[in-house]
Amino acid sequence: MTSKYGFKCSFNPTFSGTSGNGWISKGYYGLDQGPIVLMIENYRSGFIWRLMRSCPYIVTGLRRAGFSGGWLRNYAQTSRDSSRVAKIFGVIRVTTETETSKLSTGQLIPNFRLSAANRPGQLGPWDYKQHRNLVLLFFRSAECRRCKQLLRQIAEHYRDYEQKEAEVLVISSDEMGRLRQLAQDLALPFPVLSDSDGSVTDLYLKHTEQVAEKVAFDDAIFVADRWGAIFSTKTIEKDHDLPAEAEIREWLEFIELQCEECFPSEWPV
Repeated sequence: MTSKYGFKCSFNPTFSGTSGNGWISKGYYGLDQGPIVLMIENYRSGFIWRLMRSCPYIVTGLRRAGFSGGWLRNYAQTSRDSSRVAKIFGVIRVTTETETSKLSTGQLIPNFRLSAANRPGQLGPWDYKQHRNLVLLFFRSAECRRCKQLLRQIAEHYRDYEQKEAEVLVISSDEMGRLRQLAQDLALPFPVLSDSDGSVTDLYLKHTEQVAEKVAFDDAIFVADRWGAIFSTKTIEKDHDLPAEAEIREWLEFIELQCEECFPSEWPV
């Protein structure tokens, strides 16, 4: 199986070869060395399996194919376990504690269409599908001071969002007139959508309700890739601070760093 250059490229122990030990290739191929390294690391730390299990596309595909149980059953819990920033092989990973029971990392954001306060017609996530990563910012009142501060900061760095091929959708259940005034006063360059009956806000925020304490949230932030897969959620209680604006951009940077073949939702350590 091994010789001067390491492992031979392939073997078949069931083939009746002249040696009586099956068939072993005489060739060596550099292509085989990569999988060998991956198998060694997987045996050593389980990193590759954990990386695969954190990929929202693999999880969604397996579930749609009818698979369940095992690590798939525990996926929603394990996707909530990290709350740290790490650097692995030069790639920044920003993970956040996710207090969600239904809308969690790796799942697809529900679609909707709402009238815009500063755009003509209606808009929704699917208008940007395959073209833009998305930041969905939910808040109930246009008078929310901390929300205004975050909106100002996002507007100041909006060019960075565009460079990261991202769009920001602000959704509020406040009345249209107040949202128009808010968008005008802050000169917001991104869409502000009116959810006047609160149905979309309730859909997202009720699905991000803490299971044990049943705490309802006033504000929430979702960061999703261009396919609609959730990479980060933040749900904020009334008396708690919103996350720093820079954290949102770090998530978008992380999404843009992803391999097109794997798109992992987080890089396990």
